Amino acid sequence: MALVVIGLGLLVRERVASTHAAGWVAAGWALSALVVLRLALALRKGLSRVREHTAGGVNLASLDAATTASMPSWIRGYYAMEKRAYRYSWRALTGAPVQAAGPFAVADGPLGGKRTLSLLMSATLCAAAIGYSLPHYLAGMWPQVAAHAGLTVAYLYALVWIVGERRSLKEAGHAIAGDTLRLDIGLRGSATLPLASVASCVAIGGRARRDHVWRLTPGEKTNVSLEVARPFEAVVRGNPCQVSAGRVVLYADDATTFVAAVTRAIVANRLAA
Repeated sequence: MALVVIGLGLLVRERVASTHAAGWVAAGWALSALVVLRLALALRKGLSRVREHTAGGVNLASLDAATTASMPSWIRGYYAMEKRAYRYSWRALTGAPVQAAGPFAVADGPLGGKRTLSLLMSATLCAAAIGYSLPHYLAGMWPQVAAHAGLTVAYLYALVWIVGERRSLKEAGHAIAGDTLRLDIGLRGSATLPLASVASCVAIGGRARRDHVWRLTPGEKTNVSLEVARPFEAVVRGNPCQVSAGRVVLYADDATTFVAAVTRAIVANRLAA
């Protein structure tokens, strides 16, 4: 809708400048009135959300709740990822102790460190190249200052995501809790599987059939395969969903120990049932 409004605005502006026709002038005023009305309605809705969630006082939690409630449903998951990226980056920056979500780690694979290093190098080289070329396209001190400031913010934002994702992997990890199997790879995704629905758990060599497969891996080659009989709940890129895949392939640092523990838990759950 925003793109349509912008396109219509440019069209009306061009037609008014070239024809000065009363119809196009009226169309311009009508479009302006529509934009103002939409902004007023959005502002009214936002203020009502703020009042609703800050009735008990204004704090970070109430402002966060109001912000989340004001968002479209499709963007809330990415907002949740954004907050987690900031939190993990801050924990990495301050040297906070690692608090793993489960005993089966996922951060020490052969590809994870290389991937993080390549992302850091790519972001740095791109920022340096853009910064070097800016004086060739911008004249004057203040435009260059503004452009370099924007580039610095974008570079720092990329660093937050790269460092935050890497730290989230260190604080992730798979776990067996009661009659459920919890899978966690940090920012990217997580899932909760009832052990009663897991038919088998086996180690694989990084290759698996692609039919009815759901991959949950932090950029590493998969080394574990789960046969799942029923749909289960998962969170992918911050958005909750239900996965109906018959097979889940994932990565664990110590696949042998993970497979043995899950197999024992499956057998114990069946005996208890």
